[in-house]
Amino acid sequence: VQLTNSGDVYTVGDNAAGVIGQSIGGGGGNGGFSAGFDVAKSTNLAVTVGGSGGDGNDGASVTVANNGDVQTQGSQSYGVQAQSVGGGGGNGGFSLSGDFSKGSNIAVTIGGSGSGGGDGGAVDLTQIGSVVTTGDGAHAVMAQSVGKGGGAGGFAGSVEVSLDDGGNVGVTVGGGAGDGGTADAVTVVSSSGLISTTGKSATGIYALSQGGGGGEGGFAFTGNLGTGEKTVNIGVTVGGGGGDGGTSSDVGISNASGVSTTGDYSHAIQAQSIGGSGGSGGMAISANLSLNTSATGSGNLGVSVGGGGGSGNTSGAVTIAANDGDLTTSGYKSAGIYAKSIGGGGGDGGLSFSGDISGSNSAQHINVSVGGAGGSGNDAGLVTVTNNGIIETSGHYSEGIFAHSVGGGGGTGGLSAVAALSREGEGTNLSVGVAIGGSGGAAGDGEAVDVTNNGSINTHGVASTGIEIQSIGGGGGKGGSSFSGIAGLSQSGEADKRTLNIEVAVGGAGGSAGDANSATVSNSGSIHTRDGNAKGISAQSIGGGGGAG
Repeated sequence: VQLTNSGDVYTVGDNAAGVIGQSIGGGGGNGGFSAGFDVAKSTNLAVTVGGSGGDGNDGASVTVANNGDVQTQGSQSYGVQAQSVGGGGGNGGFSLSGDFSKGSNIAVTIGGSGSGGGDGGAVDLTQIGSVVTTGDGAHAVMAQSVGKGGGAGGFAGSVEVSLDDGGNVGVTVGGGAGDGGTADAVTVVSSSGLISTTGKSATGIYALSQGGGGGEGGFAFTGNLGTGEKTVNIGVTVGGGGGDGGTSSDVGISNASGVSTTGDYSHAIQAQSIGGSGGSGGMAISANLSLNTSATGSGNLGVSVGGGGGSGNTSGAVTIAANDGDLTTSGYKSAGIYAKSIGGGGGDGGLSFSGDISGSNSAQHINVSVGGAGGSGNDAGLVTVTNNGIIETSGHYSEGIFAHSVGGGGGTGGLSAVAALSREGEGTNLSVGVAIGGSGGAAGDGEAVDVTNNGSINTHGVASTGIEIQSIGGGGGKGGSSFSGIAGLSQSGEADKRTLNIEVAVGGAGGSAGDANSATVSNSGSIHTRDGNAKGISAQSIGGGGGAG
């Protein structure tokens, strides 16, 4: 897409941009569902698989050059906008299985896979004329490349019922999620003219590269019911894995225009690169029931594993190569220059539960549950700012220059739980429960932050520091909790009628923290702050904390 405007443009009304060039990829279709239901006297064998979603299409590159004067009046009515957005990935189809027999049932059920989100293309915007907006959410100059999110994995569920002696075997796997799309580089050059906004959340110059988030893993459920005198139930359930986030790319702004904003949350210049976050893993539940109270024996084995969280992805460098224009903001939390690179956070691990109930005279239970591991966070990019102009902010919490590089946090490990209940038997009823919480994900690192100020900075509000920079390592994900509960009912107190319970519960390990990097300020200009908690220059390098086990 290429767009050049040399005329004057004026719009009135909401969602009425003055000049807009965009490329938007189409979304992928959802996968079809699959279902199988069988009834037989002896044995059933069923395999069902949900359909996979379609991939999202990519957005193309976009180039916009505005040489004219643009004015808009209305909410969400951008002055000059250039964007490339990928299409969302399709969701996986769900899968169901239900079997009923007097013998044995075997079922394998798999949810469909989600597909990847489309990529955002490169975006270049050149601004020469004046741009004025008056509505809320109406950025004057906006350029963005956005990768779309991956599709969710499909649900998978099976229920097996055996009405006589026999066994049930159910294997159920939730669909894996699709990965988020990547975002390309974004460049804005504004060389002259006045840029002004008066609405709330209306930035003067806004540039963004944002990777798509990974999809959510599919939920999985297995349920087995046996009513015969001799019944064996085996259930294996695995939640779908979360998709990985997409990378974001470099963002650069060069400005020589005067920029003024008056609304709250309205920075004069805002540049961000944000890596896509990982999707959460799917939950897994396995349940076995043996309900014949006159049965001479039953065996239940339940294994459930929560889906692992997807990994976050890296963010690109953010560069304000040179600001030579005068910047003025009046609102709350409205910085003169706001520059940030944020690594994608890891997705949380899926919850896992395994439980059974037996009414037989001699029951053997084994339940194993493992929470899904949290996904890893990823690294942020370099942040570099050079200011040669005059910056003045009047609102509270409105820094002159705010520059951060922040590593993505690790995902939390999934909770794990097991439970079993059996009645008093003729001999020994054995119940074994093992629950292991998912481990927390490792965090990403913050990169170096470098700010050079040769201009004048004046702030008037509370906590409105002149220059604030930080490099921050991400925090490690918390380990998942674990619980085990087993009950064996006994009323007679006879020595040959007893229950034996063995329980093991282990919490998940916390994830490792991310490192911080250098934070450097070179100032040759004048800095004046005029209210409480407003430092002149603050530079910090802060390592992340490790996740709790």
